[in-house]
Amino acid sequence: MSASPLLADGNNLKMESNDSNVKLTIFKALKNPEIIKNMVKVDEDKLTETYEMEVEKVNFGYKVVKVNDKKMSIHIDTTPLDSSRIKDCLLEVDYEGDIGYAFYEDKLINDDYSNGRVWDIGLKHNVPETKDTVVNLTISPIRKDHYVKSDSPMAARSEENEGEVANINEIKLTPIYKFNLISLFN
Repeated sequence: MSASPLLADGNNLKMESNDSNVKLTIFKALKNPEIIKNMVKVDEDKLTETYEMEVEKVNFGYKVVKVNDKKMSIHIDTTPLDSSRIKDCLLEVDYEGDIGYAFYEDKLINDDYSNGRVWDIGLKHNVPETKDTVVNLTISPIRKDHYVKSDSPMAARSEENEGEVANINEIKLTPIYKFNLISLFN
């Protein structure tokens, strides 16, 4: 049992987490010494034992350059993507607007239709591993208080709006760590 997913990847059993440590609780009767050999026991009760595995934290340095409310350039040190303990790094964008676009150089690498949730962009397969990778974000505006007015006795109607909303509220980078537990078939 674990808060982090336990995954079979080919011949390997592994875990992934956005934290640099994971915990795994195992029923004593089903304990496999091979799975826990690289883990440290941190708790025990009558039925279970809890083990922990930790890897060194990885820092993806970055700098945000604001062009305007709806455009930003993020300069990211993506060299840690090459680390054996990193599966990916998510560029997390909290924004208001209609559609978000992410570009690397002049190539669209991801887009997102606003649904009120944070937009996650996986960097591993979208950008190279360099000291200064630049990802450009653009948010297309959504009309504020947009409505269709059709109160005329004729068949005419008009659209009215009272401004636009396009804003990038917060940018974060979250590494996804990988933990190799065991090779299932040697």
